[in-house]
Amino acid sequence: MKKNLFILFFSVLIISGCKTYERGADGKTYERITVQIPCDKCNATGHLSDTCLHCNGNTKVQGPCNACGGQKIVQVLTPQGPRVIACQKCQGQGWLIYPCPHCDGTGKMICAVCRGRGTVDEIKRIPVEENSR
Repeated sequence: MKKNLFILFFSVLIISGCKTYERGADGKTYERITVQIPCDKCNATGHLSDTCLHCNGNTKVQGPCNACGGQKIVQVLTPQGPRVIACQKCQGQGWLIYPCPHCDGTGKMICAVCRGRGTVDEIKRIPVEENSR
C-alpha cells in the first residue's frame, strides 16, 4: 500500500517549492530544470541576417504622432479658455519617426525561434536519489 501511494504520488508532476519532480518511464525520480542555451537559428544574436521587411533595414518607420493622433493639432487649456494649436511633439506634421517595432530598430528580422532573446529554454532531467529530497 505504501509503495502504491508513492508511485501514484510521483506518477504526475509534483511541484515542491521551486523544484519540479517527475517519475520516469524507468521508475526513477528525476528533477526537471530549465536551462537557457544559445539559439541555433540566429547564432544567439536574437536576429536573423535577413533585412526587416517592414523598415527595409532602415531601422526606423514613420507613424502617426502619439500626441495628436496624426491630426496635426491639439487642444490646450489657457486662462482665456480652450485653444487649438499645432502639435508641439510633431511640429504640426502629424507623424513621427519611430524605431521599427518589428525588428526593435536593428534593421534585421527578429528570430522567431527565440523571439529576439538569443537563447531558448531546454528542459533537463537530473536523476534524484530517493533519500536526497
